Amino acid sequence: MHRWLRAFSLELRLLRSNPVLLVLPVLFGAWMVYSLSGIAPPVSQDLYLYVYDFHKVKHTLTLGAAMLLGILLIRRDTAKTAYEWTAGLPVSPAVLFSVKYAAGLLYLSLFTAAMAVVYVCFALHYGIGRPIMLRELSFFAVQYEWSYMVTLALAMLLAISIRNRIVYLIGFCAWVFGTFFIDQFIIERLGILELRVLKPFHLSGITLDSFYANEAWGPWIKERETWLARWFVLSFTLVLLTVCVTILKWVRPSGTRARWAGALILFTVLSAGSYYTYVGFWTPHFAAYREQLRNAPTESVYNQRAITQFTVSSYKMELAPASSDGLRASVEVSLRPADLPQGDVSFTLHDYFHVEQLLLDNQPVSFTRHGNLVSVESRHFDSSKSSQTLTFNYESKGINWTYGPQQGEQIISFVMDPYLYLPNSAAWYPLPNNGPLYLTDERKKGLFYGGPQPLAQPADFDVTFKGFSNLIYGSITEKQGAARIQHFEQKGVKHLTFIAGNLIQFSDAKGSLKLQTTPGNRLEADLFWKDMLRMKAYYEALLQTNLSAVRNIVYLSYGNLISPDSRQSAVAGSSYYINESRNHNLDDYQRIRTTYALLFGDDSYQSSYAEVSKDANGNTDETIKPSIFMEIRAAFLYLYYRDGLQLTEEQIRSVQFSDQFLPKDRMTGDRGLGQQIKNHILLQVREALDADKTEEVKKVLASFYKKGLSAPDAPFRYPVVTLDDWNREWAKVFGS
Repeated sequence: MHRWLRAFSLELRLLRSNPVLLVLPVLFGAWMVYSLSGIAPPVSQDLYLYVYDFHKVKHTLTLGAAMLLGILLIRRDTAKTAYEWTAGLPVSPAVLFSVKYAAGLLYLSLFTAAMAVVYVCFALHYGIGRPIMLRELSFFAVQYEWSYMVTLALAMLLAISIRNRIVYLIGFCAWVFGTFFIDQFIIERLGILELRVLKPFHLSGITLDSFYANEAWGPWIKERETWLARWFVLSFTLVLLTVCVTILKWVRPSGTRARWAGALILFTVLSAGSYYTYVGFWTPHFAAYREQLRNAPTESVYNQRAITQFTVSSYKMELAPASSDGLRASVEVSLRPADLPQGDVSFTLHDYFHVEQLLLDNQPVSFTRHGNLVSVESRHFDSSKSSQTLTFNYESKGINWTYGPQQGEQIISFVMDPYLYLPNSAAWYPLPNNGPLYLTDERKKGLFYGGPQPLAQPADFDVTFKGFSNLIYGSITEKQGAARIQHFEQKGVKHLTFIAGNLIQFSDAKGSLKLQTTPGNRLEADLFWKDMLRMKAYYEALLQTNLSAVRNIVYLSYGNLISPDSRQSAVAGSSYYINESRNHNLDDYQRIRTTYALLFGDDSYQSSYAEVSKDANGNTDETIKPSIFMEIRAAFLYLYYRDGLQLTEEQIRSVQFSDQFLPKDRMTGDRGLGQQIKNHILLQVREALDADKTEEVKKVLASFYKKGLSAPDAPFRYPVVTLDDWNREWAKVFGS
């Protein structure tokens, strides 16, 4: 041990004598500081988003330094003929090699330390809680060390095997191939599903397009796959190191060759076994994909198929964790037999959920399952009854995963307590239709997840979660619950989504409005939240009512997860979902849309019904009346910025998209009727505000708000308000 420590001290001294090597970790840390210091509006200020972007590119570049270091450590003496005399020293080649490897790995840990120091400083500045900060830091720190471990071993093996200087070129090629090339060209571009099993051969393990980029769930729900890959990398590293020592043992006479040859065989078997286990992790995913591909209709077949839908009255659900990565569900569907189609009564339920039993009015009933369809023959229903209850008992296990040649890997849903993701788009509860979830191309080569058909009519939902260890957030209103029990209930809903994960929550004093987001968004979300509370208080005082259309705001980046809605932001139930990206964040644009969602229950602000004359199918319909309610809604925003925030029009112009609610002194003739009417209304409001008649303006707007200014998602269900109605109310209040 004393000899090993002396040799180790010498190697460290040689590394310290190189000023370039000493400055590289410092430059790496400075680069990270520079990258994270640029986080500022108007783009997203999500710390985790930028940290991951730094890891996936800049950390990969440091592996080039690890490759160069490993080659230099060997070529400095071991690979040079001038140092052959060292073979006569009473020190085993294994000792000399292990010393070099340990010294190199300790040096590379300085990059990990630099990253850790910078991340902790920024995390504390962003107000990220220490448990979350340490958890995220430990994940990336381990990933750093693992990648340095295998890269350094590979570099040293190349240097031992190839004594010529061409090893530098080969080392460079190995670094490029093991990072960007295997990621972007082999695994992603070739579009071959089975190549996903090559991911452990990626030197950094942090690919350009990865679930790890999702702070809410990514690193945590992929933990099993991550550790299976890490165990393989560890065993493979041991193989590389053993090969290095075995080669050195063969260069000089040694009595331990047989031992090292035996160790090489042992580690090779261990590495093969660990890789076999990793491939076994993917086997169920591949099988599920092939099954979906076989059952999915082509687009041409889908266009010719008639989708049968029927209405249901209500859902009553009880959900509980079946294991650490499973769900057990009991769903009661109340329906009217008179509304059911003849023949098979089909429900769409993703085949990731295994149906154990169906009960009709608490009696077992036979059913058939074909892919994502669960069907019951209509003869089992009693048409003389006004209502019957069909109960689905089913369970799931693991991650509901899919793959598309264009989209890559995608996660549809999962329940892995304390993490849960059950979006409306996952068909996780039985939907009354026989529409397909997947489509394929004409050659059955690619699979596309389109999601389920939504409910034809709104239904009542009653959902209870029992036994989950984390707080669950839903798209419908939460009622009072007990310990480890959460109860949600709402009437007249078409979409249902529940999530639980690495999230933080903001709540007002009464609990009437909440916001959930990831820890990295704390600073940006806090500013947004304060603005929303100020806006909500202003409008509630103006309208003399509680704004309850939206009780929950969810701001998340979904990344490789199938998002609850195809739109960037949407109202579902009593929740407003905002899909985060670098350029779609909590900026002025989103403040406008969220204000509309809180006020009116929808976030549409650019639509106009002032010239509507056609029905949902595009046919002319004289019964459809034009309405200027959307134009009146713009006046609410203008009033808030002028009166609530006390801003001048010049100051308001600096707000993004303020042209949507600012009056214009001049308008070109090519503007539509809706734009002209909106500008007319805004000019009236401006004139009144300038004349200190703010209270009168508030009365006019409050009167129209009481009559209704919401536009539900069903087409052409909107309040009909004419310009005469506006002028009449204006004259009534202003006395002119």
